[in-house]
Amino acid sequence: MPRIHHALGLHFHQPPGNIEFLLSTEREEALRILRCYTRPLKHLSSGVAPINMSISGVLMDQMLRVHVDELEEELGVTLRKYASLPNVEVLATGFYHPIFPLIPEDDWKPHIVRWIRLAKRVGFKFSGFWPPELGFTMKMIPLLSELGFKYVVVDGRYIDGRGVDGAYRPYIAEYSGAEITVIPRNEQFSRILAGGADASSFVKALRSETSRFRGDLLVTTWFDGENGDWLRGTLSGNFWDSFFKPYVSLLEQDDEVTLTSISSFLREHPPEDHASIRTGAWRTFSNDGEFFTQWAGLEAQRLALARVWEASMWLRRIKTLIGDSEKSDFKELQVAEEHLLRAQTSCNFFWEDKWLHKVYDELLLVQFHLNRVVEKAGLFKDNLMEGIE
Repeated sequence: MPRIHHALGLHFHQPPGNIEFLLSTEREEALRILRCYTRPLKHLSSGVAPINMSISGVLMDQMLRVHVDELEEELGVTLRKYASLPNVEVLATGFYHPIFPLIPEDDWKPHIVRWIRLAKRVGFKFSGFWPPELGFTMKMIPLLSELGFKYVVVDGRYIDGRGVDGAYRPYIAEYSGAEITVIPRNEQFSRILAGGADASSFVKALRSETSRFRGDLLVTTWFDGENGDWLRGTLSGNFWDSFFKPYVSLLEQDDEVTLTSISSFLREHPPEDHASIRTGAWRTFSNDGEFFTQWAGLEAQRLALARVWEASMWLRRIKTLIGDSEKSDFKELQVAEEHLLRAQTSCNFFWEDKWLHKVYDELLLVQFHLNRVVEKAGLFKDNLMEGIE
């Protein structure tokens, strides 16, 4: 019989300004969401049951700034408590939660570096990377390796060259001379947990699905930690009280299934085989994810993305032209870049026409600040960003 190591992962994210917006418009629902960030501490504070988390930088930033009277403690205190727990493994991600394969490569590093800086301020230590929406391309490997990441979670459906038990073990992926360990996220078991599961039935399903294999297997599940009644439920009707608590108790008596952090598993069972990873994202609703249809399937979405690419090109060009000539210009460029990265938030594209205007709102601010830099530096007379509106 195999020994199953379950890496249970949860992803937490809120787009820019969303917490304050919900608190002012749908306060009760906002409180249900915010308790999704505080409730896990009750079950994790013993330091025993390991769990993996990815938290977007823009959510961390909001948790550090927003005060909510109805909560027992400040959200920033909650964040720092997670950072102090030895059983919580936090993975890095993009600060503003972009779909990396859809945005310019020049913008990849600014997203990740911003996340790293804020996470270190909070006290998090990290060695793994979670691509927002699991949007991954192997072109990211050199940058992730350069920044010191040891592993990245990917959608297991896109791993080519894996063996019969390939959905349950890590691999090595290489691109342009750089390597990183890839962790396959199991879609089947992730969906079971996200939709509501009974601990005993879940263990039976794990055993049934893996019974034909031998050795140590890694089952990685990951889903949004604040979406739906199963995660937002109160009292006993939620993931943490109805599944996680009895699941941990059940596994204490089980020699074949155990919870693990990804790093712990890799220390004991490092990958041996190489694999290639196809570009894609995780499945959403009826969209497969391989062609990013949820975020770029409509003409309006593609047009907004084209404007993002255009704005990024001009920002990089102007930054190159002015160099370090004026500190005030450099600060203005930083503000422009911040708005550019905010425009790339995946939610702006995910919700189609309801949110696409947010892309253009941010790009107008990019245009405003770049024009000020250009005017002060005397680079061009014409409006460099004309056509972005």
